[in-house]
Amino acid sequence: MIAPVQMRDKRDASKTPEPVPASVPELHPGETAGQSFVIQEHHARNLHWDFRLEHDGVLVSWALPRGVPVSPTQNWLAVHVEDHPLEHGSFEGNIPVGEYGAGDVKIWDRDDYDLEKWRDDEVIVTLHGEPHARLGGTARFALIRTSAGRGAANNGLIHRMKPRDGAGGSHTNARPTAGQIGHAPPKNTYSPMLAAAGSAADLGDDDWAFEMKWDGMRALAYVSPAEQGVRLVTRNGHDVTVSYPDLTTDLLAALATTETDAAVLDGEIVAVDPGGRPDFGLLQTRLRLTEPQEVAAAVKKTPVQFLLFDQLGLEDIMAKRQDGRYSAGRRTRDWVKIKHFRTQEVGVGS
Repeated sequence: MIAPVQMRDKRDASKTPEPVPASVPELHPGETAGQSFVIQEHHARNLHWDFRLEHDGVLVSWALPRGVPVSPTQNWLAVHVEDHPLEHGSFEGNIPVGEYGAGDVKIWDRDDYDLEKWRDDEVIVTLHGEPHARLGGTARFALIRTSAGRGAANNGLIHRMKPRDGAGGSHTNARPTAGQIGHAPPKNTYSPMLAAAGSAADLGDDDWAFEMKWDGMRALAYVSPAEQGVRLVTRNGHDVTVSYPDLTTDLLAALATTETDAAVLDGEIVAVDPGGRPDFGLLQTRLRLTEPQEVAAAVKKTPVQFLLFDQLGLEDIMAKRQDGRYSAGRRTRDWVKIKHFRTQEVGVGS
């Protein structure tokens, strides 16, 4: 990767609590470099996450404006920044106003990693996060340089890759999966139905019904009003119940008025902006929080909703012809309202 300015060249050790050693430690004969990583949540002028890998005696670092990707479908900006000293891997605290990177720094996750590839234009690693930390256990990432030249020379992408065969989940530091945290698991567990990638050309002349693509986090909710129990499980099997106590309350209240003993609901955890639009950047601030004090503060600051894949119990959904024209004041077949019917399988005996 590109070698940026050293972190110590931008800091005044007399003014910042950050560790700023005078030089980079050199490896002695027979000594091997470590493979630690740290991800720090950095509330500077703009909130971002600092992704740091130990390499050749320093922490090679990238700034992630949108955070750590949670799915292989996401390629997010990763800006290669200055190397940091190894001592910075344990830093949490406040960088004073007026200093470079001023703001609060918290450790988001840290431990060690396995190296798969390290080239100037691409790095591939598998991180092994701490137990119960926010990474979710073992995760594989590629950091790819996408541009060169002044001004954009450090821009790249971070991509969350699928685990290698035999990898993931078995590492001793893997986060407990569904059923190990929160309420007892139900008798049956499920995996959510997934969509195949495609385009409008794949639809042909068939009739289709459509709903919004929510920009949130897919989850199954196991709800048992009789036992006052709720369990939220992501599509990857991670139990996130403790992170969303507000949804526990909402789901129990929603089913309390029905005669349902238990239900499994498929939906999306979503945070919306002031305009009512789903905003994954807002949701990112709540992902993987587990400390009760942090969770309580996040509930007040960034409330979330659980949007079910039945369009919220509305009586209709709208299908719109993509090549149709907007005809003000007219009822046309370019917009079709489709009734929403509830069904139930029953047995009839005589």
